[in-house]
Amino acid sequence: MKFYWVVLWSLWAARLVQQPTPLVRVTGGWLRGFLAPDGSHKRYLAIPYARHPIKRFQAPDVNLRWDGVFEAIEENSGSSLSSWVLQFKPVYMASLITKVMGHLTEDAQELYNILLNKSDSELIVTRVPRKEGHIILSECLYTPCIEKEFEGIEPFLTDLPYNVLTKGHYNKVPIMIGSNLEEGLLFASLENDTTIPNIKLEKSLPKDLSIPLESERKKVGDKLRNYYIGDEEISKRTLANLSRFHGEVYFTYPILEETEIYINTNDKPVYSYLFKYSGWRNFIKLAIGKTFESKKGPTHAEDLFYLFRVMWLPTLFEDKMINRMTTLWTNFAKYGDPTPVVSELLPLRWPAATVSSPVSFVIDEEFSTSPLWYTDSLKYLREVYTKHRRKQD
Repeated sequence: MKFYWVVLWSLWAARLVQQPTPLVRVTGGWLRGFLAPDGSHKRYLAIPYARHPIKRFQAPDVNLRWDGVFEAIEENSGSSLSSWVLQFKPVYMASLITKVMGHLTEDAQELYNILLNKSDSELIVTRVPRKEGHIILSECLYTPCIEKEFEGIEPFLTDLPYNVLTKGHYNKVPIMIGSNLEEGLLFASLENDTTIPNIKLEKSLPKDLSIPLESERKKVGDKLRNYYIGDEEISKRTLANLSRFHGEVYFTYPILEETEIYINTNDKPVYSYLFKYSGWRNFIKLAIGKTFESKKGPTHAEDLFYLFRVMWLPTLFEDKMINRMTTLWTNFAKYGDPTPVVSELLPLRWPAATVSSPVSFVIDEEFSTSPLWYTDSLKYLREVYTKHRRKQD
Protein backbone atom coordinates (compact mmCIF):
# COMPACT_ATOMS: atom_id res chain seq x y z
CA MET A 1 0.00 0.00 0.00
CA LYS A 2 1.86 3.01 -1.30
CA PHE A 3 0.60 5.50 1.26
CA TYR A 4 2.00 3.50 4.22
CA TRP A 5 5.46 2.84 2.76
CA VAL A 6 6.16 5.99 0.79
CA VAL A 7 8.27 7.51 3.58
CA LEU A 8 10.67 4.57 3.59
CA TRP A 9 10.72 4.55 -0.19
CA SER A 10 11.34 8.29 -0.40
CA LEU A 11 14.23 8.07 2.02
CA TRP A 12 15.80 5.33 -0.09
CA ALA A 13 15.11 7.08 -3.39
CA ALA A 14 16.53 10.36 -2.13
CA ARG A 15 19.56 8.53 -0.71
CA LEU A 16 19.04 10.01 2.72
CA VAL A 17 19.58 6.75 4.59
CA GLN A 18 23.04 6.66 6.08
CA GLN A 19 25.21 3.57 5.53
CA PRO A 20 25.68 1.23 7.23
CA THR A 21 22.21 1.24 8.75
CA PRO A 22 20.90 -0.83 11.65
CA LEU A 23 18.31 -3.52 10.91
CA VAL A 24 15.40 -4.47 13.14
CA ARG A 25 13.56 -7.77 12.87
CA VAL A 26 9.75 -7.43 13.02
CA THR A 27 6.93 -9.88 12.40
CA GLY A 28 6.62 -8.92 8.74
CA GLY A 29 10.36 -9.06 8.01
CA TRP A 30 13.20 -6.55 8.38
CA LEU A 31 13.15 -2.77 8.71
CA ARG A 32 16.21 -0.67 7.89
CA GLY A 33 16.58 2.59 9.76
CA PHE A 34 19.15 5.29 10.36
CA LEU A 35 20.86 6.94 13.28
CA ALA A 36 19.59 10.26 14.57
CA PRO A 37 21.89 13.19 13.68
CA ASP A 38 23.28 13.29 17.23
CA GLY A 39 23.80 9.51 17.25
CA SER A 40 21.68 9.07 20.36
CA HIS A 41 19.07 6.69 18.95
CA LYS A 42 17.86 4.86 15.86
CA ARG A 43 14.96 6.02 13.70
CA TYR A 44 12.52 3.96 11.63
CA LEU A 45 9.72 5.30 9.47
CA ALA A 46 7.05 2.95 8.11
CA ILE A 47 3.50 1.76 8.79
CA PRO A 48 1.57 3.71 11.45
CA TYR A 49 -0.30 1.00 13.33
CA ALA A 50 2.44 -1.19 14.76
CA ARG A 51 1.65 -1.52 18.43
CA HIS A 52 1.61 -4.25 21.06
CA PRO A 53 1.68 -7.74 19.48
CA ILE A 54 -1.76 -8.48 20.89
CA LYS A 55 -4.40 -5.96 19.83
CA ARG A 56 -2.00 -3.77 17.89
CA PHE A 57 -4.51 -0.97 17.59
CA GLN A 58 -5.03 -0.59 21.32
CA ALA A 59 -3.76 2.23 23.50
CA PRO A 60 -0.14 2.06 24.76
CA ASP A 61 0.53 -0.90 27.03
CA VAL A 62 3.56 -2.29 28.82
CA ASN A 63 6.49 -3.90 26.99
CA LEU A 64 5.73 -2.29 23.64
CA ARG A 65 8.01 -3.81 21.01
CA TRP A 66 7.51 -0.86 18.70
CA ASP A 67 7.73 1.98 21.21
CA GLY A 68 9.68 4.87 19.69
CA VAL A 69 10.05 3.17 16.31
CA PHE A 70 7.90 5.53 14.24
CA GLU A 71 8.59 9.25 14.22
CA ALA A 72 6.35 10.34 11.32
CA ILE A 73 3.86 8.95 8.85
CA GLU A 74 2.89 10.09 5.37
CA GLU A 75 -0.20 9.07 3.38
CA ASN A 76 -0.50 9.89 -0.33
CA SER A 77 -4.02 9.64 -1.81
CA GLY A 78 -5.09 6.87 0.53
CA SER A 79 -6.87 6.45 3.83
CA SER A 80 -7.53 3.65 6.29
CA LEU A 81 -11.14 4.90 6.23
CA SER A 82 -11.61 4.29 2.50
CA SER A 83 -14.37 1.76 1.92
CA TRP A 84 -12.16 -0.31 -0.38
CA VAL A 85 -9.47 -0.95 2.25
CA LEU A 86 -11.72 -3.11 4.45
CA GLN A 87 -13.78 -6.16 3.55
CA PHE A 88 -17.14 -6.62 5.25
CA LYS A 89 -18.48 -10.22 5.31
CA PRO A 90 -15.04 -11.56 4.34
CA VAL A 91 -15.98 -15.27 4.33
CA TYR A 92 -18.91 -14.63 2.01
CA MET A 93 -16.80 -12.45 -0.29
CA ALA A 94 -14.07 -15.10 -0.39
CA SER A 95 -16.72 -17.67 -1.34
CA LEU A 96 -17.69 -15.52 -4.33
CA ILE A 97 -14.10 -15.57 -5.55
CA THR A 98 -13.69 -19.32 -5.13
CA LYS A 99 -17.07 -19.89 -6.78
CA VAL A 100 -15.71 -18.28 -9.94
CA MET A 101 -12.76 -20.67 -9.59
CA GLY A 102 -15.16 -23.63 -9.52
CA HIS A 103 -15.45 -24.29 -5.77
CA LEU A 104 -18.79 -24.13 -3.93
CA THR A 105 -18.25 -23.63 -0.19
CA GLU A 106 -18.68 -21.03 2.54
CA ASP A 107 -16.58 -22.89 5.10
CA ALA A 108 -13.79 -20.57 6.22
CA GLN A 109 -11.15 -23.30 6.56
CA GLU A 110 -11.98 -24.78 3.16
CA LEU A 111 -11.83 -21.33 1.57
CA TYR A 112 -8.46 -20.71 3.19
CA ASN A 113 -7.05 -23.98 1.89
CA ILE A 114 -8.40 -23.34 -1.62
CA LEU A 115 -6.92 -19.85 -1.88
CA LEU A 116 -3.65 -20.91 -0.25
CA ASN A 117 -3.06 -23.39 -3.06
CA LYS A 118 -3.83 -21.01 -5.92
CA SER A 119 -1.02 -19.43 -7.92
CA ASP A 120 -0.41 -15.69 -7.96
CA SER A 121 -1.72 -15.47 -11.50
CA GLU A 122 -4.93 -17.33 -10.60
CA LEU A 123 -5.58 -14.95 -7.73
CA ILE A 124 -4.88 -11.89 -9.85
CA VAL A 125 -6.93 -12.73 -12.93
CA THR A 126 -9.97 -14.14 -11.11
CA ARG A 127 -12.65 -11.50 -10.78
CA VAL A 128 -16.17 -11.52 -9.48
CA PRO A 129 -18.51 -9.84 -11.99
CA ARG A 130 -19.75 -6.59 -10.56
CA LYS A 131 -23.43 -6.12 -9.87
CA GLU A 132 -25.34 -4.11 -12.44
CA GLY A 133 -25.20 -0.40 -11.73
CA HIS A 134 -21.93 -0.52 -9.76
CA ILE A 135 -18.73 1.31 -10.67
CA ILE A 136 -15.31 -0.26 -11.23
CA LEU A 137 -14.17 0.24 -7.61
CA SER A 138 -16.69 -2.36 -6.42
CA GLU A 139 -14.41 -5.01 -7.93
CA CYS A 140 -11.70 -4.41 -5.30
CA LEU A 141 -12.12 -7.60 -3.22
CA TYR A 142 -8.67 -8.56 -1.88
CA THR A 143 -8.68 -6.31 1.17
CA PRO A 144 -8.10 -6.69 4.94
CA CYS A 145 -10.92 -7.62 7.29
CA ILE A 146 -11.66 -7.52 11.00
CA GLU A 147 -9.90 -10.51 12.50
CA LYS A 148 -11.15 -12.94 15.07
CA GLU A 149 -8.66 -13.65 17.82
CA PHE A 150 -7.26 -17.18 18.04
CA GLU A 151 -4.94 -18.52 20.69
CA GLY A 152 -1.35 -18.48 19.57
CA ILE A 153 -2.03 -16.38 16.47
CA GLU A 154 -1.06 -12.72 16.35
CA PRO A 155 -3.88 -10.52 14.96
CA PHE A 156 -3.28 -7.24 13.16
CA LEU A 157 -6.72 -5.65 12.88
CA THR A 158 -9.34 -6.37 15.53
CA ASP A 159 -11.67 -3.39 15.12
CA LEU A 160 -12.88 -1.05 12.40
CA PRO A 161 -10.21 1.57 11.59
CA TYR A 162 -12.81 4.30 12.20
CA ASN A 163 -13.35 3.06 15.75
CA VAL A 164 -9.62 2.74 16.35
CA LEU A 165 -8.86 6.27 15.18
CA THR A 166 -11.77 8.03 16.88
CA LYS A 167 -10.81 6.38 20.18
CA GLY A 168 -7.24 7.60 19.71
CA HIS A 169 -5.83 4.05 19.86
CA TYR A 170 -2.93 4.63 17.51
CA ASN A 171 0.68 5.76 17.63
CA LYS A 172 0.75 9.57 17.90
CA VAL A 173 3.32 10.99 15.48
CA PRO A 174 3.43 13.92 13.02
CA ILE A 175 1.30 13.10 9.99
CA MET A 176 1.29 14.35 6.40
CA ILE A 177 -1.85 13.33 4.53
CA GLY A 178 -3.56 14.51 1.37
CA SER A 179 -5.02 13.88 -2.05
CA ASN A 180 -4.87 14.91 -5.69
CA LEU A 181 -7.51 17.19 -7.15
CA GLU A 182 -8.92 14.73 -9.70
CA GLU A 183 -8.44 11.38 -7.97
CA GLY A 184 -11.30 9.75 -9.85
CA LEU A 185 -10.17 10.25 -13.46
CA LEU A 186 -7.98 7.15 -13.45
CA PHE A 187 -10.81 4.93 -12.23
CA ALA A 188 -13.51 6.47 -14.41
CA SER A 189 -11.26 5.77 -17.39
CA LEU A 190 -11.52 2.05 -16.58
CA GLU A 191 -15.28 2.06 -17.17
CA ASN A 192 -16.35 0.81 -20.60
CA ASP A 193 -19.11 1.36 -23.12
CA THR A 194 -21.15 -1.46 -21.57
CA THR A 195 -20.92 -0.36 -17.92
CA ILE A 196 -21.17 3.42 -18.32
CA PRO A 197 -24.89 3.65 -19.31
CA ASN A 198 -25.82 1.26 -16.49
CA ILE A 199 -24.13 3.15 -13.64
CA LYS A 200 -26.54 4.12 -10.88
CA LEU A 201 -25.08 6.17 -8.06
CA GLU A 202 -27.47 4.79 -5.44
CA LYS A 203 -26.15 1.30 -6.24
CA SER A 204 -22.54 2.50 -6.32
CA LEU A 205 -22.52 3.99 -2.82
CA PRO A 206 -19.63 2.54 -0.79
CA LYS A 207 -20.18 -0.48 1.42
CA ASP A 208 -19.22 1.37 4.60
CA LEU A 209 -22.53 3.23 4.38
CA SER A 210 -25.55 1.55 5.95
CA ILE A 211 -28.69 2.87 4.25
CA PRO A 212 -31.29 0.08 4.37
CA LEU A 213 -34.16 2.04 2.81
CA GLU A 214 -33.98 2.05 -0.98
CA SER A 215 -35.79 5.39 -1.06
CA GLU A 216 -33.09 6.96 1.11
CA ARG A 217 -30.31 5.49 -1.03
CA LYS A 218 -32.03 6.90 -4.11
CA LYS A 219 -32.25 10.30 -2.44
CA VAL A 220 -28.52 10.30 -1.62
CA GLY A 221 -27.60 9.05 -5.10
CA ASP A 222 -29.75 11.67 -6.82
CA LYS A 223 -28.23 14.50 -4.79
CA LEU A 224 -24.69 13.36 -5.54
CA ARG A 225 -25.56 13.02 -9.21
CA ASN A 226 -26.87 16.59 -9.19
CA TYR A 227 -23.57 17.80 -7.69
CA TYR A 228 -21.49 16.07 -10.35
CA ILE A 229 -23.48 16.14 -13.62
CA GLY A 230 -26.70 18.02 -12.85
CA ASP A 231 -29.68 16.83 -14.91
CA GLU A 232 -27.57 15.22 -17.62
CA GLU A 233 -27.55 11.51 -18.38
CA ILE A 234 -24.63 9.34 -17.34
CA SER A 235 -22.72 8.75 -20.57
CA LYS A 236 -19.23 8.84 -21.99
CA ARG A 237 -19.71 12.55 -22.59
CA THR A 238 -20.40 13.24 -18.89
CA LEU A 239 -17.91 10.68 -17.57
CA ALA A 240 -15.21 13.28 -16.88
CA ASN A 241 -17.54 15.16 -14.53
CA LEU A 242 -18.88 11.92 -13.03
CA SER A 243 -15.29 10.95 -12.18
CA ARG A 244 -15.62 13.29 -9.20
CA PHE A 245 -17.95 10.65 -7.73
CA HIS A 246 -15.22 8.00 -8.08
CA GLY A 247 -12.67 10.38 -6.59
CA GLU A 248 -14.52 12.17 -3.81
CA VAL A 249 -16.55 9.26 -2.47
CA TYR A 250 -13.79 6.66 -2.54
CA PHE A 251 -10.66 8.78 -1.97
CA THR A 252 -10.98 12.44 -1.04
CA TYR A 253 -13.79 12.18 1.51
CA PRO A 254 -12.17 9.40 3.60
CA ILE A 255 -8.84 11.23 3.50
CA LEU A 256 -10.43 14.42 4.83
CA GLU A 257 -12.40 12.49 7.45
CA GLU A 258 -9.25 10.77 8.65
CA THR A 259 -7.44 14.11 8.69
CA GLU A 260 -10.15 15.65 10.84
CA ILE A 261 -10.00 12.73 13.26
CA TYR A 262 -6.24 13.17 13.59
CA ILE A 263 -6.71 16.88 14.24
CA ASN A 264 -9.00 16.01 17.15
CA THR A 265 -7.09 13.05 18.60
CA ASN A 266 -3.40 13.54 17.77
CA ASP A 267 -1.26 15.85 19.89
CA LYS A 268 1.37 15.98 17.13
CA PRO A 269 1.20 18.19 13.98
CA VAL A 270 -1.12 17.13 11.16
CA TYR A 271 -0.20 18.47 7.71
CA SER A 272 -2.97 18.26 5.11
CA TYR A 273 -2.32 18.89 1.41
CA LEU A 274 -4.16 19.16 -1.89
CA PHE A 275 -2.01 18.50 -4.96
CA LYS A 276 -3.40 20.48 -7.92
CA TYR A 277 -0.43 20.82 -10.25
CA SER A 278 -0.74 19.81 -13.90
CA GLY A 279 2.50 19.48 -15.82
CA TRP A 280 4.47 17.38 -18.26
CA ARG A 281 4.85 14.54 -15.77
CA ASN A 282 1.13 13.93 -15.38
CA PHE A 283 1.61 10.72 -17.35
CA ILE A 284 -1.65 9.02 -16.38
CA LYS A 285 -3.71 11.91 -17.72
CA LEU A 286 -1.81 11.64 -21.00
CA ALA A 287 -2.53 7.91 -21.17
CA ILE A 288 -6.26 7.83 -20.39
CA GLY A 289 -7.31 9.81 -23.44
CA LYS A 290 -9.21 12.85 -24.64
CA THR A 291 -12.40 12.03 -22.73
CA PHE A 292 -10.80 13.55 -19.63
CA GLU A 293 -8.68 16.35 -21.10
CA SER A 294 -11.12 19.01 -19.83
CA LYS A 295 -10.05 18.25 -16.26
CA LYS A 296 -6.88 20.15 -15.42
CA GLY A 297 -5.90 18.67 -12.07
CA PRO A 298 -3.80 15.54 -11.41
CA THR A 299 -5.45 12.16 -11.00
CA HIS A 300 -4.63 9.33 -8.61
CA ALA A 301 -0.89 8.60 -8.15
CA GLU A 302 0.33 11.42 -10.42
CA ASP A 303 2.00 13.15 -7.49
CA LEU A 304 4.47 10.25 -7.41
CA PHE A 305 5.92 11.25 -10.79
CA TYR A 306 7.14 14.47 -9.14
CA LEU A 307 8.56 12.58 -6.17
CA PHE A 308 10.32 9.68 -7.84
CA ARG A 309 12.35 9.16 -10.96
CA VAL A 310 10.70 7.40 -13.89
CA MET A 311 13.26 5.18 -15.57
CA TRP A 312 14.53 6.38 -18.96
CA LEU A 313 12.46 9.58 -18.85
CA PRO A 314 13.97 13.06 -18.37
CA THR A 315 12.51 15.63 -16.01
CA LEU A 316 10.61 17.20 -18.94
CA PHE A 317 11.26 20.78 -17.75
CA GLU A 318 9.57 20.07 -14.41
CA ASP A 319 12.68 20.57 -12.26
CA LYS A 320 11.08 23.27 -10.12
CA MET A 321 8.07 21.20 -9.09
CA ILE A 322 10.21 18.09 -8.66
CA ASN A 323 12.57 20.02 -6.36
CA ARG A 324 9.64 21.49 -4.44
CA MET A 325 7.90 18.15 -3.93
CA THR A 326 11.00 16.18 -3.00
CA THR A 327 12.10 18.93 -0.60
CA LEU A 328 8.69 19.07 1.12
CA TRP A 329 8.55 15.29 1.51
CA THR A 330 12.15 14.81 2.65
CA ASN A 331 11.87 17.76 5.05
CA PHE A 332 8.90 16.04 6.63
CA ALA A 333 10.75 12.73 6.77
CA LYS A 334 13.76 14.37 8.43
CA TYR A 335 12.17 17.01 10.66
CA GLY A 336 8.47 16.16 10.97
CA ASP A 337 7.80 19.54 9.32
CA PRO A 338 7.63 20.02 5.51
CA THR A 339 8.69 23.68 5.71
CA PRO A 340 10.98 24.15 8.71
CA VAL A 341 12.25 27.33 7.03
CA VAL A 342 10.91 29.56 4.26
CA SER A 343 13.14 29.77 1.19
CA GLU A 344 13.09 30.83 -2.44
CA LEU A 345 12.11 27.28 -3.36
CA LEU A 346 9.47 27.05 -0.62
CA PRO A 347 8.26 30.65 -0.20
CA LEU A 348 5.18 29.83 1.91
CA ARG A 349 5.11 28.07 5.28
CA TRP A 350 2.93 24.95 5.32
CA PRO A 351 0.69 25.38 8.39
CA ALA A 352 -0.44 22.38 10.39
CA ALA A 353 -4.20 21.84 10.34
CA THR A 354 -5.81 22.47 13.71
CA VAL A 355 -9.27 22.44 15.28
CA SER A 356 -9.43 26.23 15.03
CA SER A 357 -7.84 26.36 11.56
CA PRO A 358 -8.63 23.20 9.52
CA VAL A 359 -6.77 24.02 6.31
CA SER A 360 -4.96 22.19 3.53
CA PHE A 361 -1.76 23.31 1.84
CA VAL A 362 -2.41 23.66 -1.90
CA ILE A 363 0.50 22.52 -4.07
CA ASP A 364 0.24 24.17 -7.49
CA GLU A 365 2.30 26.58 -9.58
CA GLU A 366 1.87 28.93 -6.62
CA PHE A 367 1.46 27.66 -3.06
CA SER A 368 -1.67 28.62 -1.14
CA THR A 369 -4.08 27.27 1.49
CA SER A 370 -7.72 26.23 1.31
CA PRO A 371 -10.40 25.04 3.75
CA LEU A 372 -10.17 21.34 4.56
CA TRP A 373 -13.68 20.71 3.17
CA TYR A 374 -13.40 22.63 -0.08
CA THR A 375 -16.49 21.57 -2.12
CA ASP A 376 -20.21 21.40 -1.35
CA SER A 377 -20.30 17.77 -2.44
CA LEU A 378 -17.61 16.85 0.10
CA LYS A 379 -19.54 18.66 2.82
CA TYR A 380 -22.65 16.71 1.82
CA LEU A 381 -20.74 13.41 1.99
CA ARG A 382 -19.67 14.38 5.47
CA GLU A 383 -23.34 14.75 6.44
CA VAL A 384 -24.23 11.41 4.86
CA TYR A 385 -21.50 9.57 6.74
CA THR A 386 -22.39 11.26 10.01
CA LYS A 387 -25.87 9.79 9.66
CA HIS A 388 -25.24 6.47 7.91
CA ARG A 389 -21.70 5.27 8.65
CA ARG A 390 -21.47 1.51 9.09
CA LYS A 391 -19.87 0.96 12.48
CA GLN A 392 -19.75 -2.81 12.69
CA ASP A 393 -18.77 -5.72 10.48
